[in-house]
Amino acid sequence: MPSPNPVLADWQDSFVVEHSHRPLRLAAMPTPAFLFFIGLAVLCATPAAVFAKTQPLDVQTIAGSYLDGANGRQAKPQNTLDIVPTSPSAAYFRTHLEFRNDHECNLWGIAHVDGGKLIYRKPLGGTPRRPRTCVLQISRRGQLIALNDGENTCSDFCGEFASFKGAAFPLASRQPIRDLHGVKASQEYRDAVAENDQSKPSKSDQPAASTIGARSHHAHARKQGQHLRDKWSWSLTK
Repeated sequence: MPSPNPVLADWQDSFVVEHSHRPLRLAAMPTPAFLFFIGLAVLCATPAAVFAKTQPLDVQTIAGSYLDGANGRQAKPQNTLDIVPTSPSAAYFRTHLEFRNDHECNLWGIAHVDGGKLIYRKPLGGTPRRPRTCVLQISRRGQLIALNDGENTCSDFCGEFASFKGAAFPLASRQPIRDLHGVKASQEYRDAVAENDQSKPSKSDQPAASTIGARSHHAHARKQGQHLRDKWSWSLTK
């Protein structure tokens, strides 16, 4: 709409002509130094837990025999858990849980260190598209040794009204396994070792040592491993 004031109209026209050809001023781009300090500030503010790597579990720290679980499902549960190291990265375990109406859970095997946990896996069949596997985790949770089988993946080893969910053992209840020879002579231990050996790759799948030096190295490693196993056995029975 034209301005009724001729002087104001001339001023508006001259302003439009004068400023219509001025380039737009863009916002100042951040400098590399500015971006560096911003990134440094974000890095410092990130919790250290994000970068922390879970240390492998030292099976010696949880080895022993545990009695009376802390699941609170009955007044006097006779729950037991035995953990016997078989190598720096594996341990034999046997657990027995009791519930109301005489329902129980019983499971044993060789569990392997996976990060800060011991994990036992046992294939249960199923179909090629939907295989079933019992996966039991044994881990330290505060002052407890906790069992966890996820979504009842190990229910085949429990009665109808029993499960591993919520099962835990106080660290204060841990005792040394006094009859280590008896444990290793048990049928459960022999079955666990046999099952674990079957799950290992066959010798034909492993590359053979091609030099005398390599064979000597493996022989030395076996002697060292036997020395460590003798040391663990002594520490559990003393």
